[in-house]
Amino acid sequence: MSSRHPRPSVLLAAAVLTTSAAARAVGAQAVLGAGDDATIPTPGQARARVVATFSEYGSTFAAGARRGLGSAFSTDSFGPTQLPRLSATRDTLRAITGNSSLALSLGRVQVGAYAQTVSVPIQVELGIARRFALGLTVPFNKTRTTIAPTVNPGGTTGNFGLNPANAGLPGSTSAAAALAQNGQVQTNLRAAAAALKTAGAAALADSLTRFATALATVYGTGTSAGANVVPLAGSDAQLAVVRQLRHLAARAQADGVPLDSTVVPYPAQARIGLAGFRTAVRDTSFGLVALDSLGGGFRQSIGDVELTGMYQWLDTFDEPNDAHGSTRARTSATGWHVRSTVAAGFRLGTGHTEIPGYLLDVPPATGANAVLLRSITDVVLNRRLSLSGAVRLSSPLADTKRLRVPVSLDSGYVPLYRERDVGRRLGREVQLELTPRYATGSTFAVWGQALVRSRQADRYTGEYTATAAETGGTPVSFDASTLGEGTAQREARLGLGLAYSTVAAWSRGRARLPVELSFLHAVTAAGAGATQPRLSSDVLSLRVFAALRGR
Repeated sequence: MSSRHPRPSVLLAAAVLTTSAAARAVGAQAVLGAGDDATIPTPGQARARVVATFSEYGSTFAAGARRGLGSAFSTDSFGPTQLPRLSATRDTLRAITGNSSLALSLGRVQVGAYAQTVSVPIQVELGIARRFALGLTVPFNKTRTTIAPTVNPGGTTGNFGLNPANAGLPGSTSAAAALAQNGQVQTNLRAAAAALKTAGAAALADSLTRFATALATVYGTGTSAGANVVPLAGSDAQLAVVRQLRHLAARAQADGVPLDSTVVPYPAQARIGLAGFRTAVRDTSFGLVALDSLGGGFRQSIGDVELTGMYQWLDTFDEPNDAHGSTRARTSATGWHVRSTVAAGFRLGTGHTEIPGYLLDVPPATGANAVLLRSITDVVLNRRLSLSGAVRLSSPLADTKRLRVPVSLDSGYVPLYRERDVGRRLGREVQLELTPRYATGSTFAVWGQALVRSRQADRYTGEYTATAAETGGTPVSFDASTLGEGTAQREARLGLGLAYSTVAAWSRGRARLPVELSFLHAVTAAGAGATQPRLSSDVLSLRVFAALRGR
């Protein structure tokens, strides 16, 4: 797709070529910088790291099956279920035709969707004491959704279309003719009703008046349009209306009053297309009011900022206090060594979260405060082989957000009247990582990562009742718990990458700058949960060191 991001592997290759001259070859040593590790900056030393993650997905997991990102918006019958204010039109026609099962459908809609995200957290760590450091992470996030609706493929579905009497709707080129014809129908019906009442047939006159009023509500009159949608020419709904008109005309004729049944309400001349679909999901008169018009979009914001304190409680490396000597001990250790760091922190919900009215939204952040815990342990087996294991826990705090409450997990079209302030507590998340590394020399390493993540279901609270004025029909009661359906997630992710580092050479005075650069390509190998994406990600990381005092 033209909107996809540049391949980070190309950026990595360019960066390696431009920085490789900074280091001279030395014996094979453990290369740091490939993923997270248990090292912390020494006292007076600062580390800055930029990690750019490019991810994309077009489906999620649901009951073990692949679920397209746009599947909740695909339907064989686009109508009152998605656009609640159309139910009044359907119910009116059911009443006047006597057909209680009369359906209202604008046709079939298929929606394909694709999401891309870019997360660029900037991490700054400062060594405070020999075993203690502080960290600050400020992420910059972007999301892009590409949505492609296909409306009435084949042109054979649906029995309603946009009302041609409404000149404000797409494709209405015959508004004047429609108004004139509807006006004539009204004139004929009301004239016949007046004549029947004079002739003493009051019951039939009342039937004609009610029929005329209902037709005016749906199709419109000679001066104003009625509902947004009307039966399609030749459809079962239009034929039902015509049959009822002819039936009433026959009864009037039997009572000696002529009624011209050849002039019928002006039907829709064509099925809706993409322009009509966009209008229907966006315009307030249809009741849905989708701010994104299901047309995709681009969002960016600062993400959720994190503050962290790190304590290295175990370290079997013989490390001097100065930055060069400490780094040299880390990268050139012989034999078996281990170090472990624990961290605790707090995530501030500073990022932008869901926007009510964006039906298919990929928010740049959670927007939720959370307590963070982390433990990372490194095991260095020799100068070539090392691995790190990490456990991460995120426990979000309760808050209140304005969101739209769906009927169920599969109801993507959530109308405006369901937009409420709801209580929210995002699910607790636990993540396990295993990161092995193999150094091919002092500057390059091959590394991989296996990640397992589990997230509890989100919890939403609140009970509400929408009035008849809000729904356009009857009052509706609902509660916010349906927002949590399908939000429990499990994921297994595998990745493989390359790392480049001048840190070992710098510790010996053989490189000007201590720089670490790594690249990882990862995919979701398995998962569960209707909101769990099938991700493909490229991760590019750059970490640099700076001595704030001394060397």
